[in-house]
Amino acid sequence: MCQVVNGHELVKELSGKEECTAVLFYASWCPFSQITRPIFEDLSSMFPQIKHMAVEQTNVMPAVLSRYGVRSFPSILLACGPYAFWPVGSKDLDSLVNVYTAVTGQEPVAYLGPRKWSAAGAGSTHHAKLWKKTINEALKSEPYLAFSILFICLKMLVVFFPKISACIKGIWVQYFRNINLGILAKLTQLLQCVPHAVDLRKIWSKWRLMGGAMNNRVWASSLASMSFGERSSPRAAVLD
Repeated sequence: MCQVVNGHELVKELSGKEECTAVLFYASWCPFSQITRPIFEDLSSMFPQIKHMAVEQTNVMPAVLSRYGVRSFPSILLACGPYAFWPVGSKDLDSLVNVYTAVTGQEPVAYLGPRKWSAAGAGSTHHAKLWKKTINEALKSEPYLAFSILFICLKMLVVFFPKISACIKGIWVQYFRNINLGILAKLTQLLQCVPHAVDLRKIWSKWRLMGGAMNNRVWASSLASMSFGERSSPRAAVLD
């Protein structure tokens, strides 16, 4: 079966051992590692004569990863004495069985093909769930990776924002400016129609006539008061 070890135990196990050992380097936040892990478990059952170990990314120092040539996750290392082999390409069960046979010269004691397909199907089914679970873990365990992704997003925003803003301005000038000019033209026509709808001359003439009539009434009342005053003064003199 597969044994989970840390970086120190891995170096100790691989130092001076002549027997073949298979090592899986994986990351808990990586969905591809979640798919490869069950396949590696199948390989440990199919090749029990080969010792299988798994190392999680957070349990090993970067110097150890560099020592064994691990540049990405998941990675599989086959160590046979002083020689080490890294399977490249596809990491499905058939390909890895062929690599095991070519490197070690041993045949699998059993073939767990149906289990391989169930593991792959489970990985594809839970792919979205794995991403949701592993994003927080990735941010906690790999803050530099998160900052790198953020930097790339900001860089893309800086590069593409001027082009996007230029396109928006062009659309505004081409469409909305014409709409605004049309609205202004309609408002101008409406204002031009207002004098025709309301005859200001007639209103002004009526207002002048009303003002003249009011003035005439005032003059008439003042003249009447003067005439009444002249008639009343002799009567007062006679009474005296």
